[in-house]
Amino acid sequence: MPDGTINRTALAEFIRLDGRSIRKLAKLVEVSPSYLAKILRGDKAPSLALALRLSTQLGIKLGAFYAVDPSLSTQIDVLESVESTRAS
Repeated sequence: MPDGTINRTALAEFIRLDGRSIRKLAKLVEVSPSYLAKILRGDKAPSLALALRLSTQLGIKLGAFYAVDPSLSTQIDVLESVESTRAS
């Protein structure tokens, strides 16, 4: 996403795969269920802190929210691994 906004489709897919309800996840990340629903609809954008809490609860890297295609999160992991190897 060029404008830095999260990919709502990716976020929704990660939530679906996680299996927790919106209500439960919202409680864990300390927002209301309605606020999380607004993020999923695109009415609100999460702060970086909230996006980080969501990624932590869902067990994914923050960058996966910004991938155009949720399956690209694996590619992001590979690229990060290559970059860290080059830095060594």
